[in-house]
Amino acid sequence: MKKAGYILFFLCLLCGAESRAQKGAPTGNPESGLYQAILNFDFPAARRYLSSIDAVNTEAGIVGETQFLWWYAISEGESLHPLLRLIDSLTTLLPTPEDPLLSTHFSMVKMRLFALESNYIKAWKAWTAVEKNLPELLQQKNDSLVYLIEGMCRCIKGELQRKIPFLIRDSLTQRVNTTKGIRLLKICSTNQNPIIRGEANYYLMRYYADITINPLEALTYSTYLITTYPQNYIFRYYHIQILLAIDQRQEAQKIAIEGKQRIRKSNLNPEQKAYGIKLITKACSLSGG
Repeated sequence: MKKAGYILFFLCLLCGAESRAQKGAPTGNPESGLYQAILNFDFPAARRYLSSIDAVNTEAGIVGETQFLWWYAISEGESLHPLLRLIDSLTTLLPTPEDPLLSTHFSMVKMRLFALESNYIKAWKAWTAVEKNLPELLQQKNDSLVYLIEGMCRCIKGELQRKIPFLIRDSLTQRVNTTKGIRLLKICSTNQNPIIRGEANYYLMRYYADITINPLEALTYSTYLITTYPQNYIFRYYHIQILLAIDQRQEAQKIAIEGKQRIRKSNLNPEQKAYGIKLITKACSLSGG
């Protein structure tokens, strides 16, 4: 399975929303609507939100469009390489001097794509471009947003440090980054803002499921995600595996059956439906469920 990326797409959207609010832009929060529609695999609704965002803020529209295309590709099990080519073409259109929001966004996308391919040197190079813009991103007036940005960035930096051979010797810095990052994300995991809460829960679920292999800890976060975004079969895939890892087979089977029923009744396209059912079946079989 091509794992979805915790790429801070929506941190960029949140930063853009904060900026518009400070300038007296119209009220309402289409960014939250877009986030929830995409993560619940309601792509027609997401497309409508994108139109309203793009009409107000072209930069935020580009960020949202990339997020939409990322999750749409993942929902069909397709390659993400066309997205990288799109980013390369969009980068040539960036204004001079570069907008830090778009520059950070594109660098984060590249970083995650390279990391997915285990090309950690290129991923680290992309990360250094992100780090250059962090001081400006951390100037937000929303404390919860600052916690999320710093928490995610520390965790991502710690993860890359753990993967890159010439950085492994700096294990103390890696542990400090990861420990502080996880602490900040746990604060964000109960935030009332759905974007902040969703991003924190998603990273924490993956951290405990994939990196530290602590399924009992991961269960808290997968439960939130599957309850809030029941049609997202990527989250359901993780949740089923986590349940099986703690020997909750009956509950895992129940979640699997419910997921397949939701997929069949959804407005997803045939490729997405086939991939979603295949993924849920795979989650059960991988753990002997």
